Amino acid sequence: MYARGQSQILHARVDLPPHQYDNAEAIAAVKRLISATERPPCSDGLIRRIFTNSGVRTRHTTLPLEQLGRRSSTRALAQQRQAVIEQSVTAIRDALGDLATPPDQVDLLATTTYTTLSAPHVDVEIATALGLRTDVQRIGMPPAGCAGGAALIGRIHDHMRGHPDHLAVGVVCDLPSILLGTAPMTLTKIVECSLFGDGCGVIVMAGARRAAAAHRAGPRILDTYSSFIPGTRHMVGWLVEEHGLRTFLEPGIGDAFEEAAPAAVGTLLARHGLGTADIGVWLCHPGSAKVLDHVARGLAIDADAFQVSYDVLARTGNMVGASILHVLQRVNTADVPKGTRGVLMAFGPGLSCELSLLQWP
Repeated sequence: MYARGQSQILHARVDLPPHQYDNAEAIAAVKRLISATERPPCSDGLIRRIFTNSGVRTRHTTLPLEQLGRRSSTRALAQQRQAVIEQSVTAIRDALGDLATPPDQVDLLATTTYTTLSAPHVDVEIATALGLRTDVQRIGMPPAGCAGGAALIGRIHDHMRGHPDHLAVGVVCDLPSILLGTAPMTLTKIVECSLFGDGCGVIVMAGARRAAAAHRAGPRILDTYSSFIPGTRHMVGWLVEEHGLRTFLEPGIGDAFEEAAPAAVGTLLARHGLGTADIGVWLCHPGSAKVLDHVARGLAIDADAFQVSYDVLARTGNMVGASILHVLQRVNTADVPKGTRGVLMAFGPGLSCELSLLQWP
């Protein structure tokens, strides 16, 4: 039986673009993007250490790295927008196909991406290409960065509390690699290259009554929680400038999340009379190996609880908002015992925290 206000995750899927590169190949691309007229931002040895310490072994890109030479940000942003639309359409179509669900059954389309800024939002083109109903409800979320996938789940769940018969599709598509070559190669850009990869994640969710009729095995969402950390907005994010998007990453991000995670998780669990010992599955956005280490330490849990997150980071890099959906996809393919509770969490610019309390039926 479903309690009033619950929703269920019917399916999670992440599609990866075709080009895969290991650290040696990515380092070679970084060096190639450092113009002969520029002063290198750091030594070759430091570049290698940055990549080695990232926790990433391979990452995927939408375009071949060999094509990412110096070019205008206008051209790159146009390529990025078109690629976000195309990959989102393909990923949603495949996810609905996995469930044998026709597009006209979708009642809500939720979208988020930090790599496409435009009006109208990309959701109109995505809905049109998929053949969704013209009266489909749409949530075009503002850019949430690494918290995007978890925020998407939270906002869809909020919608489902008032629409228990609805079926929703959410998509988060972030393709940071396309902007490489539009600005000088700084130390921050090198850190970006070591960590980030492209990816497109889809989540299919149902309201309580719709879920009861679906008979799917995905986890139920019991509750969600969002918060931000005052005084930290300067630590991570991006700005639109002459050369496109400029990312800023300040030291101490891991420390900030280590301090914030216990309060955020504790608040969510306390609503249900639970503690960390009652959680059998931990799903954490793999921002970096260091961030995962810090969050585990803050929660006083063994870092092995985040093993799926470490594995996803190593194989695909930080896919921004899509990474947490890849972690969820991996966990859902495992045989999670009935009744197991889980916490899904992601941290992003703000600094912000997005959490969901899950239970497998």
